[in-house]
Amino acid sequence: IQYMMTGKLDQFTLSASPFLEAMSHVTVAYLLLEAAIIAERERTQDEDQSQEEFDFYAGKVMSAKFYVNFILPQADALCRIIKSGDRSALDIPDRGFSTAWQRAARPNDRCRWISPRSSSSATSRSSR
Repeated sequence: IQYMMTGKLDQFTLSASPFLEAMSHVTVAYLLLEAAIIAERERTQDEDQSQEEFDFYAGKVMSAKFYVNFILPQADALCRIIKSGDRSALDIPDRGFSTAWQRAARPNDRCRWISPRSSSSATSRSSR
């Protein structure tokens, strides 16, 4: 909402993936916790259950515990990323995506990047 109020609508595109990922962590945690509550109730109230049933319910509880302790905290980190408001991906100049820059054709100068406008690389490229 703050992006709409401040006129930074393009920030939505940067925040969409982290937001959806954070919400998926929260949603899965909710579903696992809901199942764990039911499993814990069944595990502790039913005295006539088999060992297999007890282990099944224990597995539900422990998997929810694992998710909450190891996966769910990632949602908090993703929310902090969104709140940071970093716009570096939006601030890349158009030429930053250009494919016009080519590697030098000279064999002794392998690490130097040059513009295709320079005469040596433009000539060598057009003659190939």
